[in-house]
Amino acid sequence: MKKLMTACLLSATTVLTGAAYAKDLMPAEVEQLTQAGAIKTLAELNNILLELHPGAVVTDAEFETSSLQGYVYEAELYDAQGAEWDIDLNAATGAVIKNQRDY
Repeated sequence: MKKLMTACLLSATTVLTGAAYAKDLMPAEVEQLTQAGAIKTLAELNNILLELHPGAVVTDAEFETSSLQGYVYEAELYDAQGAEWDIDLNAATGAVIKNQRDY
């Protein structure tokens, strides 16, 4: 019984750890994915950000691949009122994953 519980616990740990897997994409990978049509262009994704927050300024952005969400464009920006926002977009579709004010 003890061995079975230990095996179940190890399996659950493996599943939970795997669920949070994410890897930053290198610029060459982003270029290749853009050219292949697997993700939207940087300009298209930034336009989506500016539609969400007109007049905003993007201060930091990166692409990553996530085992749960696929290709993600993560951006930080300041809106026209000076508030900081953390936004995640699905890089393939442009769908908003997260649009959260950073306090």
